[in-house]
Amino acid sequence: MSIDWSILLTIFLAIVLATFVDRTILRAKETRVEPESTEVATTGNPITDFIRKHYPNAS
Repeated sequence: MSIDWSILLTIFLAIVLATFVDRTILRAKETRVEPESTEVATTGNPITDFIRKHYPNAS
């Protein structure tokens, strides 16, 4: 019974890559900056409220 080293190497590299990607994603989540408050005075018109909330610099 011989061990196929290429299969073992592939599995090992997949585990290492998955661990690296997982840690990178977790680090990105920890350092993400929360956006400032986007509360906008409502006008009663849902379309106008949507535009003012999502495009505050629109004239």
